[in-house]
Amino acid sequence: MLRRAVLREGWSEDLQAFSGAFGHDYLDASLLLMPVFGIIDANDPRMRATWDRVVERLGSGSLIYRYEGYADSWQSREGSFLACGFWGVEYLARRGDVAEARSRLEDLTAHANDLGLYAEELDPDSGQALGNFPQAFSHVGLINAALSVQQAETDERCS
Repeated sequence: MLRRAVLREGWSEDLQAFSGAFGHDYLDASLLLMPVFGIIDANDPRMRATWDRVVERLGSGSLIYRYEGYADSWQSREGSFLACGFWGVEYLARRGDVAEARSRLEDLTAHANDLGLYAEELDPDSGQALGNFPQAFSHVGLINAALSVQQAETDERCS
């Protein structure tokens, strides 16, 4: 029931992508998790289009902002959420773009501090760690992304 509702109500013709909320036309990087939760296949053309919009409007290299502008009602510009970059890696690995997933993973892991820890957010311009530190959410994203890349690489070798 939920899956059907998301597929039916979540698509935005204006965005040509899934939207962060039914009836609205804004992006949210958490949309990249839809294949993880079995809502849609990573290679579905609508999911690929959503990835393209996320990269175009929320991306800064391998870093990805959670949403555009001031969607949080705090009227403040957030840094890029490291978890979102890792969600992008996981998405790419699931759709079979293993080389790009690996490249993004390597770039993201370069943002760890000297102890291998990650903050919640990162300023893409300065590289400065922002937000909560250390942030478990970022580390869980790293683990899931690394496991997805490893699985995709194994699948590629076995094909």
